[in-house]
Amino acid sequence: MFIACVLLQLSGTSPDGLDFSRDVRPVLAKHCFECHGPDAAARKGDLRLDLEEDVVRDRGGYSVVDREAPAESELLSRIHGGDAFFDAMPPEGEPALSDEELRVLERWVAEGAPWGEHWAFRPPVQSSLGGESGSVAIDLLVQERLRAEGLEAAPAASRSTLLRRVTLDLTGLPPTPEEIRTFLADDSPAAYEGVVDRLLASPRFGERMALQWLDVARYADTNGYSIDGGRHMWAWRDWVIDAFNANMPFDQFTVEQLAGDLLPDATVSSRIASGFNRNHMNTHEGGTIEEEYLVEYAADRVATTSQAWLGLTMGCARCHDHKYDPISQREYYQFFAYFNSITDRGNDGDGGKNSVPFIPVFSEEQGRRLEAFERERAEVLGFLDEMTPARAGRLEAWAESEARRAGSRPAPVLSPWSVAGPFRAESGEEAFRVNFGPEPGPVGQAKVEPDGGASEIAWVIREDLTDGVPHALPGVKASTYLKRAVECEEAGPLQLSFGSDDAIRAWWNGVLILDANVRRGVQPHQERVRVVAQQGRNELLVKIVNDSGPGGVFFELESSGPPVEVRRALAVEASARNEEQHLRLAAYHGSIDPALAEVRAELDLLRQEIDAIEQRPETTAMVMEERAMRRPAHVLMRGVYDQKGEEVQPGTPAALPPLPADARPDRLGLARWLVDPGHPLTARVAVNSYWQLLFGTGLVETPEDFGVRGSMPSHPELLDWLAVDFVGSGWDVKAMLRQMVLSETYKQDAAVGPELLARDPENRLLARGPRFRLQAEIIRDVALSASGLLSPLIGGPSGRPYQPDGLWREMSHYGSTPATEQIYVQDHGEGLYRRGMYTIWKRTVPPPILAAFDAPSREVCVVRRSRTNTPLQALVLLNETGFVEASRALAQRVLLGSSGADEARIAELYLLTVGREPAAGELEVVAALLERERARFAARPGDAEALISVGESPRAESLGAAEHAAWTLAAALMLNLSETVTRG
Repeated sequence: MFIACVLLQLSGTSPDGLDFSRDVRPVLAKHCFECHGPDAAARKGDLRLDLEEDVVRDRGGYSVVDREAPAESELLSRIHGGDAFFDAMPPEGEPALSDEELRVLERWVAEGAPWGEHWAFRPPVQSSLGGESGSVAIDLLVQERLRAEGLEAAPAASRSTLLRRVTLDLTGLPPTPEEIRTFLADDSPAAYEGVVDRLLASPRFGERMALQWLDVARYADTNGYSIDGGRHMWAWRDWVIDAFNANMPFDQFTVEQLAGDLLPDATVSSRIASGFNRNHMNTHEGGTIEEEYLVEYAADRVATTSQAWLGLTMGCARCHDHKYDPISQREYYQFFAYFNSITDRGNDGDGGKNSVPFIPVFSEEQGRRLEAFERERAEVLGFLDEMTPARAGRLEAWAESEARRAGSRPAPVLSPWSVAGPFRAESGEEAFRVNFGPEPGPVGQAKVEPDGGASEIAWVIREDLTDGVPHALPGVKASTYLKRAVECEEAGPLQLSFGSDDAIRAWWNGVLILDANVRRGVQPHQERVRVVAQQGRNELLVKIVNDSGPGGVFFELESSGPPVEVRRALAVEASARNEEQHLRLAAYHGSIDPALAEVRAELDLLRQEIDAIEQRPETTAMVMEERAMRRPAHVLMRGVYDQKGEEVQPGTPAALPPLPADARPDRLGLARWLVDPGHPLTARVAVNSYWQLLFGTGLVETPEDFGVRGSMPSHPELLDWLAVDFVGSGWDVKAMLRQMVLSETYKQDAAVGPELLARDPENRLLARGPRFRLQAEIIRDVALSASGLLSPLIGGPSGRPYQPDGLWREMSHYGSTPATEQIYVQDHGEGLYRRGMYTIWKRTVPPPILAAFDAPSREVCVVRRSRTNTPLQALVLLNETGFVEASRALAQRVLLGSSGADEARIAELYLLTVGREPAAGELEVVAALLERERARFAARPGDAEALISVGESPRAESLGAAEHAAWTLAAALMLNLSETVTRG
């Protein structure tokens, strides 16, 4: 009776009723889904509370929720203590339902248990808002919520505060004093809008946006795990910067990073973009089971892709059905199948080398030279293709002669292979570089195994190394040499085919014909080379360098004399040959015609020039590359690599929109599915991340989880409006950010009174402007920018600023070399002053300055950094070498750039650090500090000299030591202010 009365009372309390997705599902997910949710293995009582049909079905005389007789619902009995036969829910030991949660469930049952799909799985719908759009629409939706809460928006922030806010948000750097003065002097209505457009057009915009994406992509300069050796992925990082600066549409940004290698018109740029899903950790530790780590890599790609674009914790379904979201374990491995057929290795990446597959990346200068050589080469090839009457005569005579002797050419005789080695080195790179004895040219200095010097090479005849199939070779970080004789009764061309694991070099009669410093698994016909055999004995020498894992070699003599296609054309009567056959004969004859020897020599020189550049790219970039044959994917029991269940094909969760009927079963099909305009999640997740960048917290507070255990949007209509607008704009990132920062919501003052602070401490209602501590890298960038030390260089290899001595050595793998990023070698010059996003990132030892301000390790995808406030942060700002040097340089900048009284210089100090003029009381505090420190340093000149000697940047000797030291402490005070390290 009590329950019935409560139900009657509750049923009339709200004309709108409860929203199942907003109000009810979170309670069920929190307390019930673990035992009565999607996970079949953990489900109890044959009950799923996440499915409407299971909740309301007849269970032999009763229902969990009885819509005809709500008071008889079994759910109410259980949550109110059960009866003599059944336990209360939740079970003892689990968190109990709060009074508010009990009231929600009671009211929901009373209202007939209305159901609804989880909000994030429904397509977003845009409110009409009377036709308003852009920043006005944002403000209308925010103000509607404020009115409902009985609140008013805060007044606009001061112009100097707003300028600093938007400049930091869109570039990651503070405004300069000149920019501040210009803006404050411009009272036109369009002044702020002009600032926004200038900032969006700045090349620093791409750096700011990329900084957030690096966390998502788990970008680092090392491989992770215990050895944590070096890698080179800065070309991918630079691609991201360029993409944001070019305002690449977000759908293209998505497709190129997930499947740039699979595009029909794939370019070097799009292949570099695909490195997004090669940024995960790699191992090259001894004893690694390759199959196990291939599974780990694919699982990482699933977790990262689902979190970055879907906002879902799909990784929870690796071992069992997801306990909260409608994602089964089988669906997890269907998604996994998209990432399971890459040509990478489970154990690779030693010695500072990228793991396969990777591509060369050339500098702008190298690119220009390659283009020039290729143009020259095209001109020479054009001349080679030109059919003059004299050449036509030679071609006809040769063709007649070759046709007459078809089939009579004797085949070359190949001796068995003789093998020497393996000869070991410190790394695969060294093994490739060093001549262990057999190679033409000088012998390198290296340890040789087996015993004996380089002059005592022991060759072993290997009859078992048959041609036409790959063969395994022993030795890791080692070179193996193979040689054989090729006897030819007459001179003529031969085509040789090679395969190797990893690098390969080959010499024909002492001349280098193949030089490929690669990392790959051996396959037939990876390299084809044409050589000219001399009559009699010819010598072939091959060097195989295995960097890691199993080594291997392949060889086949594919043809002697003209290639098969040429011989076939010769077998046809001259009058009956078609155009293709004529062209084939002309091309082959051009490659052997003695009259064209000089042209071919010129062509060879050009090829050597091109090869010389291609063998020494500026860097390499790891990329995605599909196997020729798909690697089967299986459901893995408990997620264990060798516990294989049923085989599955690529697919997506049924709770999300289906794949198009013609969707490709690969990453390109997946990427296009993600950016389909009707997808409910992708646009929401993207605009939420931009809102988080600008407001400190997303409209969905849990960007990593848009599922049923994640937070509801604080402003659902606003989130949907932005998502629909984003897609409708052509996924225009700059346009989206522009309307956000032009909104009155963004411009509000961040000051807050005690009443509002108590009611809304996290500013979820948006009744005031956003205020939060700056990101770690930006704190450092602010100090460098204010001091004038900041390097303007964009992109390129990571820098190595000051760091405590021995930190890496303490944490790194014993016995490794600097090449594998085990020993920190500090930069000098510009490398010390690059932006924080370019600081070398070692996963097991993240940059200590940045880690103090909550930078992650980059071992996994992170879409939201934590923010802490600790005494250690103040110690870093006041004592770390880079910040002390920045204080010294800032003091020097103020002393040299401002003349007159201390007040003017203090004012400049404030403009450079916090972007405003100081108040009278602040002037007094800093002036008193200066007077006190001047006296102290005058009495202790040694202390002054010690302070102004910190750091490697030059010091103006014209400045007195005591004066410079005093101003250095004033500058340090400003860099340590909460206001300086806060975006308000």
